[in-house]
Amino acid sequence: MDALMRTFVIALLMCISSASAWAAQVAIIIDDMGHHRSNQRFIELSAPAAPLTFSFLPYTAYAAEQAQQAATAGYEVMLHLPMASGPHHDAGIDALQLNESQEELVARMNAALARIPQARGVNNHMGSLLTTNVAAMKSVMNELANRELFFIDSRTTAETVAEATARSIGVPTARRHVFLDHERTPEGLSKAWEELLKQAVARGFAVAIAHPHDLTYDFLREHLGELDQRGIRLVPASELTR
Repeated sequence: MDALMRTFVIALLMCISSASAWAAQVAIIIDDMGHHRSNQRFIELSAPAAPLTFSFLPYTAYAAEQAQQAATAGYEVMLHLPMASGPHHDAGIDALQLNESQEELVARMNAALARIPQARGVNNHMGSLLTTNVAAMKSVMNELANRELFFIDSRTTAETVAEATARSIGVPTARRHVFLDHERTPEGLSKAWEELLKQAVARGFAVAIAHPHDLTYDFLREHLGELDQRGIRLVPASELTR
């Protein structure tokens, strides 16, 4: 075997060894960041070898400060974009509304993005009404494509067309598979955690969304180290949109 072939074989074996070291990949997005100063402890909980992804509500008191903190530390920042969720649910300040024109939707989204300039991607805050509307989602996704941003569908409704629309337009996209703290009890978190790992191994990857609650912080501080032990790699959300 000549030197060139030997080098190729060694490189190939190294790639195979590296790939086989991980059974799956997981992204964990911490939504609703920016409400309280204490939210920054989730950024401090993260580590380069186990990077959480942080999604900031644009009009919260500490969003700008904490988004910069997360970006400076090298972690992926997202915009948690408020979208209309129906008459009985308030999606918050300047949420994108169904009765707006394409120009109004894009202007409102761009105003939110301007508040989180570090954002590499977007996911919907609420939005169980707006994400079911193809025309509205086309307006959103066309602008994201122009800006070269990715989109994660939070899937707040089973009728969402957000992911499919993003894919059709060519926006890098993925969906939420598990809400980690939907049931805010130790038992609920443990059950959702096991479901996340099960889904990740079954398909090779999975996306979880969690929120900056005390219980969630305590749970992640205790359990994030398990991922490496179980052969699961924690990655930024963008890694799973490719």
